[in-house]
Amino acid sequence: MNIRYKPVLLILILCIRVCHGNSQSPATVLRIDPSLAIGGKLSEIFDSISYTPLETIPESVFGKIDQLEITDDYYVILDYDTNSILFFFKNGRFHCKIKGNAIARTSRPFGIAQFAVNRQRKELFFKLDSVTMGVYDFNGEKLREQKSLPSYYHAVASDDVQIYSAQEFPKDTVAESTTYELKWVRNDRVIRTDLPYPVKPSTFIPGDMIRSMDSHFYHSGSDTTFYYTKPYDYTVYQVGPASCTPVYSFIIPAGISLPADFSSSLTYKGHRVEYIMRGRKGVVFVISHVYQVGHLLFFELETLGDNRNSSLIYNLNSGLLIGINHIEPDTSNHLLPVFHNQGSVTFAFSSRNFLTADSSCIYTSASAIDMLSVPNIRADQGLKNNPPLYNYFRHVVRTDNPVIIRLRPKQGM
Repeated sequence: MNIRYKPVLLILILCIRVCHGNSQSPATVLRIDPSLAIGGKLSEIFDSISYTPLETIPESVFGKIDQLEITDDYYVILDYDTNSILFFFKNGRFHCKIKGNAIARTSRPFGIAQFAVNRQRKELFFKLDSVTMGVYDFNGEKLREQKSLPSYYHAVASDDVQIYSAQEFPKDTVAESTTYELKWVRNDRVIRTDLPYPVKPSTFIPGDMIRSMDSHFYHSGSDTTFYYTKPYDYTVYQVGPASCTPVYSFIIPAGISLPADFSSSLTYKGHRVEYIMRGRKGVVFVISHVYQVGHLLFFELETLGDNRNSSLIYNLNSGLLIGINHIEPDTSNHLLPVFHNQGSVTFAFSSRNFLTADSSCIYTSASAIDMLSVPNIRADQGLKNNPPLYNYFRHVVRTDNPVIIRLRPKQGM
């Protein structure tokens, strides 16, 4: 494999990570320096790259993919532009749509913020308002309403258990000295808690939290376990129906990392967002978009500064760090966009990064405009060996729906 890289020593060691006073089992420490990330050709990192155009008919037109979940039969997509959840078959054919505007009850200008899928029951649910959750089947039909979880960040932990993430900031006059960030719920009753943090005295106020993340929960093929991350913490947790275990702890260069006491010290109370926005724009304030496919760990180091080198792949076997920005296009996918288009990052990847993963592949998307911007793409004779893409470029126009990009990483790299 002819991957080009700068010399770098990345070490895997074991340590105990303490977060908000919560000491658990050892997590694997990953020493990450994005300035030393390697590069390579697409075909050197991915075995295959496939494009699935999403059918464009009047009832299926939407803007972009803001959330993607994969079931046995469907791609399920949330689009903020049309405030809709759309179901497409795996071949890209349109199935049905849930229109957010039609079921809104309160003045929520941002519409549907996030949805979750119960794959065992084949149900989808999202907030209708602050107290009510709507539950729908995979045909877009409303099944029932139920009590809403007190957070937009939630996931399905098992057939009858949901888990949500929320930091509360009660007054110092409350009797309890500690509360919990993660809560497991069954039948509207909290059955488990984890990740304790102090509330008397509280080291946070509500304005201290940055809410730039689309989710805190990231699936990588399992229906009941997922990775969980949160702002101001460089730990990745694996969360399941009855567990929360720190699995990876990131150590990043001091020049782009938060102070060690950033979450615990009263010094930063009321000033955390200002610290990041004005004083340290290049500091990493959260690890997000965490997915694992085989021995490759995909993630983003989020900052408010230059994000060109923020999306990375870590090889858990070799310790090599690959920068998405350093992956060069080649003829393996006809030079079509994946992360970049003509030298610039695509809007889809810059705004949403990787969308999800299953046990063997990771997914992102591209707009029809990006797909059509490759010079002479319609004349590429090699497309005839790829009938779906060949037919796509015979008919596509700039206003068509996006395509889903499915990447299968090499397992032997």
